[in-house]
Amino acid sequence: MYYKYDEDIFGGLKGIDKAIKTILKQINLIVEDEDLLFDLRLILNELLINAFTHGNKKDLSKAMHLSLILDDIELKIKVMDEGRGVNSADYCYNCADLKNHGRGLVIVEKLADSVFVEGNIVRCILSRDDNSYSH
Repeated sequence: MYYKYDEDIFGGLKGIDKAIKTILKQINLIVEDEDLLFDLRLILNELLINAFTHGNKKDLSKAMHLSLILDDIELKIKVMDEGRGVNSADYCYNCADLKNHGRGLVIVEKLADSVFVEGNIVRCILSRDDNSYSH
């Protein structure tokens, strides 16, 4: 099994929604694991909305680049925006604070096996075990 998506996304939240629906529809044809599909949808939402809101400052003329590769071993996701990048201190989140922002990367870190933040690029990997999702 192999799936690849490598596109620029424009159009803000509508463009994000369209891209995620396209990806999930295509992956659903080759993957039956509802847990993986749910986590993928949540991760893509968080990463792309963060890229649009914080990286691109809601500028509809700026792109978010999404690369996604799914194979029998793992799912790799890379999101890049046109912003200045994120500082790891910017996304420290304490549940006790009850803030309505700052949770995106924390959620992604809980769902993914590994997350790497390098400036305006976020990469994450979700491992798959024997063709079944390991989370």
